[in-house]
Amino acid sequence: MDFRITDTLTGSGGSLRIEVSDMKYPVLLERSEEGLAVSVPGLPGCWSQGATEAEALANITSAIREYLEVVKDSARAAADPRSR
Repeated sequence: MDFRITDTLTGSGGSLRIEVSDMKYPVLLERSEEGLAVSVPGLPGCWSQGATEAEALANITSAIREYLEVVKDSARAAADPRSR
């Protein structure tokens, strides 16, 4: 299964621009004791779970968004000379 997540980050002064637009992230669904575990092979450490397939997919969509926010925040901090 693939999901599309659209997001954009532009740094101050035009020095940083990260675009995640129309990206597809394949996810792996596996049965677990709690229901279904779901992970994103392209985003190490990005995983979630749900009692049903629909819940697991909704949860991984949120996890992907949060993962990408952390990546953006890290990139923003690396591009800011005041953070060094």
